[in-house]
Amino acid sequence: MTSKVYDAIIIGAGHMGLTLGAYLQRAGLQTAIFERRHEEGSAIYTSECTAPGPM
Repeated sequence: MTSKVYDAIIIGAGHMGLTLGAYLQRAGLQTAIFERRHEEGSAIYTSECTAPGPM
């Protein structure tokens, strides 16, 4: 397994995390972004609620 060294690690790939990552990459920093969901974008991603009962 190879190890990688990053200058910055961002937890969360929401719109602010992605924006920060873009700025850090432009500044020449090695950046990693981690997201727990399978989709990035967080607040700009919508999904249908399938839970039973009133909302």
